[in-house]
Amino acid sequence: MLLFSRFRSITPQLKRLESNSRSIVFSLCQEVIDNLTTIRAYNVQQNFRDSFRARAFDNVNIQYYSNSISKWMSFRMTLMGAAMAFLIVFVAMIIAPFSPSIAQYAGLIVICGYNIQNQMIVTIEMITNTEQEMPAIERMVEYQQLEDESVDKAPKVNVPKVENNQGIAIENLVMKYRPELQPALNGVSIKINPKEHVAIVGRTGSGKSSLAITLFQLYKPESGFNIQIGDEQLQSLNLYEARRKIAIIPQEPYLFSGTLRQQLCEFTRNKAEGIPTTGLERIPDAKIWSLLEVVQLAEYVKQQPGGLDCLIVGNGDNFSSGQRQLVCVVRALLRDSQIVILDEATAYVDHETDQIIQKIVKEYLKDKIVLSIAHRLDTVLGMDKVLVMDQGKVAEFGTKEDLMKINDGIFKELIHNANIHIEDAE
Repeated sequence: MLLFSRFRSITPQLKRLESNSRSIVFSLCQEVIDNLTTIRAYNVQQNFRDSFRARAFDNVNIQYYSNSISKWMSFRMTLMGAAMAFLIVFVAMIIAPFSPSIAQYAGLIVICGYNIQNQMIVTIEMITNTEQEMPAIERMVEYQQLEDESVDKAPKVNVPKVENNQGIAIENLVMKYRPELQPALNGVSIKINPKEHVAIVGRTGSGKSSLAITLFQLYKPESGFNIQIGDEQLQSLNLYEARRKIAIIPQEPYLFSGTLRQQLCEFTRNKAEGIPTTGLERIPDAKIWSLLEVVQLAEYVKQQPGGLDCLIVGNGDNFSSGQRQLVCVVRALLRDSQIVILDEATAYVDHETDQIIQKIVKEYLKDKIVLSIAHRLDTVLGMDKVLVMDQGKVAEFGTKEDLMKINDGIFKELIHNANIHIEDAE
């Protein structure tokens, strides 16, 4: 029992370490596959080879320890079983001359002794093997205990409709990425008018992206906040309905594997994946083609096998970065959401694609509320207002001209540091 208890205390921990080290190896392999072109372009293949060898070596070491301790336990259990069998045979040999009735069962006693030994070893191995796999069960239980985002379980609160002429009204928004961390958003309150285009600027870590992901409810704000879009409070809607009110054109476009139609038409995608299509309608082909014409992508799509049903591989690798971005633009336009978030959508595209996106923002999103997270200050010049974030708070908010009149203002400092001239700013 002493050997068994020592073995039980060590084996699950080794199994957990082995699983964690194996996950690191798989993660590195996936990272290399996703960024193979970049790795070759910078000629850092050897760095990744060395990193892979180091991580694989750590995993092999832990596997060696895990296999060694199993052999350690098996060897000692075999010794104990052999000792017990020897004891049974020895006792049977001593007693047999003095008891003829027992002598005739001596062979049976020896056989049973060996069977008991084997059964004991098998039983202990089964118990230890079961405990070795417990970390996998622990991980499953951990995932089961995560908060469910299912739309069926989303809270539905009956909130009286209040006329809101502000477009978006945010009050006392506080959000933390983890409970022990400082707030990424700390009491954000702002009102944005309908059809208003607002640039969100600020230094690194000021809370620009945190505001966007909070609107998408990727992280839950602290209690006591209010986000109102039109006449509806965002927190009173279930997750699915709340996210449908917002569209995003991301900085790094991502396309899921499937067909182009599935990327653009939510009804088609849900039907292909077996997800309920309640409340959705199939988008007519004519509407899709018209928007593809707007982004100058129609001719390329027509040349692909299947047209709108052409296949898209994982992450859209059979499309260029600019083409993926334009597909994301079309997807946002087809959603027809009240709010469109631009997360520096033109950061990784060429000048021609940049001009296309800027034209779409001005002409096709003029009736929408646009929130543009600007990492480059030259992108704020065409916006109606500028929201300056600092340490998770609203530091400044207003037109470019008004913000430039603030002495020692953050926006004014950023503009001067970037050598950007704003006419009639002062």
